[in-house]
Amino acid sequence: MLNMAIDNLSAMERTLLFDADQVQRIIRRMAIQIQGIFATHTKIALIGLLRRGAPIADLLLQEIRRSGDTRDILRLDLDVKRYADDLSILYPKTLLRIEDKTPLTDLSGYTVILVDDVLFTGNSLLTVIDHLIHKTPSLIYTACLVDRCATRLPIVANVIGVTLQVYADSIIECNIPPYEPTLKIVLASPRKGPITL
Repeated sequence: MLNMAIDNLSAMERTLLFDADQVQRIIRRMAIQIQGIFATHTKIALIGLLRRGAPIADLLLQEIRRSGDTRDILRLDLDVKRYADDLSILYPKTLLRIEDKTPLTDLSGYTVILVDDVLFTGNSLLTVIDHLIHKTPSLIYTACLVDRCATRLPIVANVIGVTLQVYADSIIECNIPPYEPTLKIVLASPRKGPITL
């Protein structure tokens, strides 16, 4: 059903759920929750999952800095490939590509917070967590802008921006600069045909 919706992505009806100001307030609340998580920790890594998890992690870090927290926070990105930009499935399973510029040789003793845009099946987060476990962090937490409450794996988000339970054939689009011009969250739903009696 989701694949059919993805195939017809350009023809879907879109409903604005949260505008830029609302998303910024959501991110501010997430940043406060994250600060609560690592309040007593000294070695902290904030890791964004490319694509849209990375700029969300940047926005979270900006909010943390704005609050006056000046601790040294390691900011990294991981490239997780499953979908193309049009959300068509590229790979039957989630692939993790580590950029050479990402110094992930050792996260010993770090409290890691993984940041993604939408938690759906949990495949991407599970792949990344499996990779990071071998880097021996002390703790791994997850933060997602949107939780669809539809995971098929024992994966949960510790920090959630908003929870959106929508039909399986609908898509949550997180528009995040620089990938889109405006910060917003949109629901894309299949167009309904005329009702016949």
